[in-house]
Amino acid sequence: MKRFQFGLIFVLAVSQNLWSQETVRKNLNGKVMAELYNLEDIDVINMQTEKFKKTQTSGYFSIDAKEGDTLMFSGVNIKGLKVLVCEEDLQKDLLFVKLETVATQLSEVTVINYNHINAVSLGIVSADQKKYTPAERKLKSASKGFLTVDPILNMFSGRTAELKRNVETEKKEFWLTKIEELFEDVILVEKLKVPSEYIKGFQYFLVENKRFVQLLEGKNKTVLHFVLAELAVKYKSSIAYE
Repeated sequence: MKRFQFGLIFVLAVSQNLWSQETVRKNLNGKVMAELYNLEDIDVINMQTEKFKKTQTSGYFSIDAKEGDTLMFSGVNIKGLKVLVCEEDLQKDLLFVKLETVATQLSEVTVINYNHINAVSLGIVSADQKKYTPAERKLKSASKGFLTVDPILNMFSGRTAELKRNVETEKKEFWLTKIEELFEDVILVEKLKVPSEYIKGFQYFLVENKRFVQLLEGKNKTVLHFVLAELAVKYKSSIAYE
Protein backbone atom coordinates (compact mmCIF):
# COMPACT_ATOMS: atom_id res chain seq x y z
CA MET A 1 0.00 0.00 0.00
CA LYS A 2 2.80 2.39 0.92
CA ARG A 3 4.57 1.50 -2.32
CA PHE A 4 1.39 2.33 -4.28
CA GLN A 5 1.01 5.68 -2.51
CA PHE A 6 4.63 6.56 -3.16
CA GLY A 7 4.23 5.66 -6.85
CA LEU A 8 1.09 7.77 -7.12
CA ILE A 9 2.79 10.76 -5.51
CA PHE A 10 5.77 10.37 -7.84
CA VAL A 11 3.55 10.25 -10.94
CA LEU A 12 1.60 13.33 -9.82
CA ALA A 13 4.81 15.25 -9.11
CA VAL A 14 6.31 14.40 -12.52
CA SER A 15 3.04 15.24 -14.28
CA GLN A 16 2.81 18.58 -12.52
CA ASN A 17 6.41 19.38 -13.41
CA LEU A 18 5.86 18.49 -17.05
CA TRP A 19 2.66 20.52 -17.14
CA SER A 20 4.38 23.57 -15.67
CA GLN A 21 7.20 23.26 -18.22
CA GLU A 22 4.66 22.94 -20.99
CA THR A 23 2.86 26.15 -20.07
CA VAL A 24 5.85 28.40 -19.27
CA ARG A 25 6.27 30.99 -22.01
CA LYS A 26 8.57 33.97 -22.28
CA ASN A 27 7.90 37.40 -23.66
CA LEU A 28 9.33 37.48 -27.18
CA ASN A 29 10.12 40.92 -28.61
CA GLY A 30 10.52 41.35 -32.34
CA LYS A 31 10.28 43.60 -35.38
CA VAL A 32 8.86 42.84 -38.81
CA MET A 33 10.58 44.20 -41.91
CA ALA A 34 8.96 44.66 -45.30
CA GLU A 35 8.97 47.07 -48.23
CA LEU A 36 5.92 48.88 -46.88
CA TYR A 37 5.53 52.44 -45.62
CA ASN A 38 3.20 51.33 -42.81
CA LEU A 39 4.28 48.30 -40.74
CA GLU A 40 1.60 48.86 -38.09
CA ASP A 41 -1.37 46.49 -37.39
CA ILE A 42 0.17 43.34 -38.88
CA ASP A 43 -1.20 40.28 -37.04
CA VAL A 44 1.23 38.12 -35.05
CA ILE A 45 -0.48 34.88 -33.98
CA ASN A 46 0.83 32.14 -31.71
CA MET A 47 -0.64 29.01 -33.35
CA GLN A 48 -0.33 26.98 -30.14
CA THR A 49 -2.05 29.38 -27.72
CA GLU A 50 -4.24 31.00 -30.43
CA LYS A 51 -3.40 34.38 -28.90
CA PHE A 52 -2.41 37.24 -31.16
CA LYS A 53 -0.92 40.71 -31.05
CA LYS A 54 -0.67 43.47 -33.63
CA THR A 55 2.55 45.20 -34.61
CA GLN A 56 3.05 48.74 -33.39
CA THR A 57 4.69 51.71 -35.11
CA SER A 58 7.69 50.69 -37.28
CA GLY A 59 6.71 47.01 -37.02
CA TYR A 60 7.62 46.26 -33.40
CA PHE A 61 5.71 43.50 -31.59
CA SER A 62 5.72 41.55 -28.32
CA ILE A 63 4.09 38.15 -27.74
CA ASP A 64 4.37 35.25 -25.27
CA ALA A 65 6.03 32.16 -26.78
CA LYS A 66 8.22 29.17 -25.99
CA GLU A 67 10.48 26.86 -27.93
CA GLY A 68 8.48 24.87 -30.45
CA ASP A 69 5.67 27.42 -30.82
CA THR A 70 4.77 28.57 -34.32
CA LEU A 71 4.17 32.28 -34.96
CA MET A 72 2.11 33.24 -37.98
CA PHE A 73 2.34 36.71 -39.54
CA SER A 74 -0.45 38.00 -41.75
CA GLY A 75 -1.75 41.33 -42.97
CA VAL A 76 -2.80 43.42 -45.93
CA ASN A 77 -0.33 43.44 -48.84
CA ILE A 78 2.03 40.85 -47.28
CA LYS A 79 2.47 37.12 -47.82
CA GLY A 80 1.53 35.01 -44.80
CA LEU A 81 4.56 33.60 -43.01
CA LYS A 82 5.00 30.95 -40.29
CA VAL A 83 8.05 31.04 -38.03
CA LEU A 84 9.03 28.17 -35.72
CA VAL A 85 10.35 29.60 -32.45
CA CYS A 86 13.66 28.12 -31.25
CA GLU A 87 15.56 28.65 -27.99
CA GLU A 88 17.98 31.02 -29.73
CA ASP A 89 15.07 33.30 -30.72
CA LEU A 90 13.99 33.57 -27.09
CA GLN A 91 17.48 34.66 -26.04
CA LYS A 92 17.59 37.55 -28.52
CA ASP A 93 16.78 41.11 -27.49
CA LEU A 94 14.89 41.54 -30.75
CA LEU A 95 13.75 38.94 -33.30
CA PHE A 96 13.76 40.32 -36.85
CA VAL A 97 11.22 38.80 -39.24
CA LYS A 98 11.45 39.54 -42.98
CA LEU A 99 8.06 39.64 -44.74
CA GLU A 100 7.38 39.64 -48.47
CA THR A 101 4.93 42.07 -49.98
CA VAL A 102 2.12 41.15 -52.34
CA ALA A 103 1.49 43.35 -55.37
CA THR A 104 -2.20 44.06 -55.80
CA GLN A 105 -3.06 43.87 -59.49
CA LEU A 106 -6.11 45.66 -60.92
CA SER A 107 -7.29 45.05 -64.46
CA GLU A 108 -9.13 47.47 -66.73
CA VAL A 109 -9.00 50.37 -64.29
CA THR A 110 -9.36 53.88 -65.64
CA VAL A 111 -7.93 56.62 -63.44
CA ILE A 112 -9.27 60.15 -63.90
CA ASN A 113 -7.36 62.84 -62.05
CA TYR A 114 -9.53 65.78 -61.01
CA ASN A 115 -6.85 68.17 -59.76
CA HIS A 116 -9.35 70.96 -59.18
CA ILE A 117 -11.48 68.89 -56.80
CA ASN A 118 -10.00 68.48 -53.32
CA ALA A 119 -10.81 69.10 -49.67
CA VAL A 120 -9.88 72.78 -49.99
CA SER A 121 -12.02 73.46 -53.08
CA LEU A 122 -14.96 71.68 -51.46
CA GLY A 123 -14.65 73.88 -48.38
CA ILE A 124 -13.95 70.93 -46.04
CA VAL A 125 -10.65 72.39 -44.82
CA SER A 126 -9.06 75.82 -45.15
CA ALA A 127 -6.18 76.35 -47.57
CA ASP A 128 -3.72 77.27 -44.79
CA GLN A 129 -4.56 74.35 -42.51
CA LYS A 130 -1.53 72.35 -41.41
CA LYS A 131 -1.26 68.79 -42.73
CA TYR A 132 -0.47 66.11 -40.14
CA THR A 133 1.19 62.73 -40.57
CA PRO A 134 -0.52 59.68 -38.94
CA ALA A 135 1.87 59.80 -35.96
CA GLU A 136 1.32 63.56 -35.52
CA ARG A 137 -2.46 63.08 -35.59
CA LYS A 138 -2.24 60.46 -32.82
CA LEU A 139 -0.07 62.77 -30.71
CA LYS A 140 -2.42 65.71 -31.26
CA SER A 141 -5.41 63.56 -30.28
CA ALA A 142 -3.68 62.27 -27.13
CA SER A 143 -2.70 65.75 -25.91
CA LYS A 144 -5.81 67.65 -27.04
CA GLY A 145 -7.65 69.57 -24.35
CA PHE A 146 -6.45 71.30 -21.22
CA LEU A 147 -8.33 69.89 -18.22
CA THR A 148 -9.84 66.78 -19.82
CA VAL A 149 -9.07 63.38 -18.31
CA ASP A 150 -7.47 61.61 -21.31
CA PRO A 151 -4.47 63.95 -21.81
CA ILE A 152 -3.67 63.76 -18.07
CA LEU A 153 -3.85 59.97 -18.07
CA ASN A 154 -1.76 59.83 -21.25
CA MET A 155 0.87 62.04 -19.64
CA PHE A 156 1.21 59.91 -16.49
CA SER A 157 1.02 56.58 -18.36
CA GLY A 158 3.82 57.64 -20.69
CA ARG A 159 1.66 57.36 -23.82
CA THR A 160 2.25 61.00 -24.78
CA ALA A 161 6.02 60.54 -24.57
CA GLU A 162 5.74 57.36 -26.63
CA LEU A 163 3.70 59.14 -29.30
CA LYS A 164 6.29 61.93 -29.44
CA ARG A 165 8.98 59.32 -30.04
CA ASN A 166 6.81 57.80 -32.78
CA VAL A 167 6.57 61.19 -34.49
CA GLU A 168 10.37 61.53 -34.44
CA THR A 169 10.79 57.97 -35.73
CA GLU A 170 8.32 58.63 -38.54
CA LYS A 171 10.23 61.78 -39.57
CA LYS A 172 13.55 59.92 -39.59
CA GLU A 173 12.08 57.12 -41.72
CA PHE A 174 10.79 59.73 -44.19
CA TRP A 175 14.20 61.41 -44.51
CA LEU A 176 15.94 58.04 -44.75
CA THR A 177 13.74 57.17 -47.74
CA LYS A 178 14.48 60.61 -49.23
CA ILE A 179 18.23 60.07 -48.89
CA GLU A 180 17.97 56.63 -50.53
CA GLU A 181 16.10 58.21 -53.47
CA LEU A 182 18.48 61.16 -53.93
CA PHE A 183 21.81 59.40 -53.45
CA GLU A 184 22.14 55.94 -54.96
CA ASP A 185 24.54 53.44 -53.40
CA VAL A 186 26.86 53.64 -56.40
CA ILE A 187 27.32 57.39 -55.83
CA LEU A 188 28.14 56.89 -52.15
CA VAL A 189 30.62 54.10 -52.93
CA GLU A 190 32.36 55.40 -56.06
CA LYS A 191 32.35 59.17 -55.49
CA LEU A 192 32.39 59.47 -51.70
CA LYS A 193 34.35 56.23 -51.13
CA VAL A 194 32.02 54.97 -48.40
CA PRO A 195 32.57 51.18 -47.99
CA SER A 196 29.59 49.28 -49.42
CA GLU A 197 29.04 47.37 -46.15
CA TYR A 198 28.66 50.71 -44.32
CA ILE A 199 26.14 52.34 -46.70
CA LYS A 200 23.13 51.82 -44.44
CA GLY A 201 25.07 53.05 -41.41
CA PHE A 202 26.10 56.19 -43.31
CA GLN A 203 22.48 56.86 -44.30
CA TYR A 204 21.41 56.69 -40.65
CA PHE A 205 24.36 58.94 -39.79
CA LEU A 206 23.02 61.54 -42.25
CA VAL A 207 19.48 61.36 -40.81
CA GLU A 208 20.82 62.14 -37.34
CA ASN A 209 22.59 65.29 -38.63
CA LYS A 210 20.19 68.24 -38.17
CA ARG A 211 22.06 70.51 -40.57
CA PHE A 212 21.90 67.94 -43.37
CA VAL A 213 18.16 67.34 -42.80
CA GLN A 214 17.52 71.09 -42.96
CA LEU A 215 19.37 71.23 -46.28
CA LEU A 216 17.23 68.34 -47.56
CA GLU A 217 14.17 70.49 -46.90
CA GLY A 218 15.65 73.37 -48.91
CA LYS A 219 16.53 73.77 -52.57
CA ASN A 220 20.25 74.59 -52.43
CA LYS A 221 21.63 71.38 -53.96
CA THR A 222 25.18 72.77 -54.20
CA VAL A 223 25.50 73.24 -50.44
CA LEU A 224 23.72 69.91 -49.88
CA HIS A 225 26.31 67.99 -51.89
CA PHE A 226 29.16 69.89 -50.24
CA VAL A 227 27.91 68.98 -46.75
CA LEU A 228 27.31 65.39 -47.92
CA ALA A 229 30.96 65.08 -48.92
CA GLU A 230 32.04 66.69 -45.64
CA LEU A 231 29.96 64.24 -43.59
CA ALA A 232 31.28 61.30 -45.62
CA VAL A 233 34.82 62.18 -44.58
CA LYS A 234 33.72 62.48 -40.95
CA TYR A 235 31.87 59.16 -41.05
CA LYS A 236 34.75 57.27 -42.67
CA SER A 237 37.04 58.67 -40.00
CA SER A 238 34.74 57.34 -37.25
CA ILE A 239 34.47 53.80 -38.65
CA ALA A 240 38.23 53.60 -39.15
CA TYR A 241 38.61 53.18 -35.36
CA GLU A 242 36.03 50.40 -35.00
